[in-house]
Amino acid sequence: MAEAFVLVRVRDRKCALPVSEVAETLRTPAVTGNRGDVLGLMGFVTWRGKRVALLDLGLLLGYTGGDASVGRCVAVRVGAGVALLAVAEVIGVRPLGAEAMTKIELPGGQERLMGQFDMDFARVLEAGGLVKEEMLVDG
Repeated sequence: MAEAFVLVRVRDRKCALPVSEVAETLRTPAVTGNRGDVLGLMGFVTWRGKRVALLDLGLLLGYTGGDASVGRCVAVRVGAGVALLAVAEVIGVRPLGAEAMTKIELPGGQERLMGQFDMDFARVLEAGGLVKEEMLVDG
């Protein structure tokens, strides 16, 4: 059975987030405050009446090349909280079955999950593996 993913563009790459982890997609809100000590933290924003962290997904993934512009955000559930991930573009929602996923082994024993959407590949992400709850705290 296929699972639905939100396909996004981050710099010059595509990534996919499980729909089950996504609360909504939105324009990038005004940023206030920044701790400066957390890699990828752009600051904090007001989302649905709450202050939440806005994180640059490209920097979290270690992407340094390509266009770093941010056009949209994806609100993702992280534990009991929410974080906004800044992306260049939200492409849309696409189904992906297990047969279309491939694990790629990286140096150091790490693995990366890639999904094939039509003739295109995207890195499959889990928000809980990228965003730590301590990154969500303002101050």
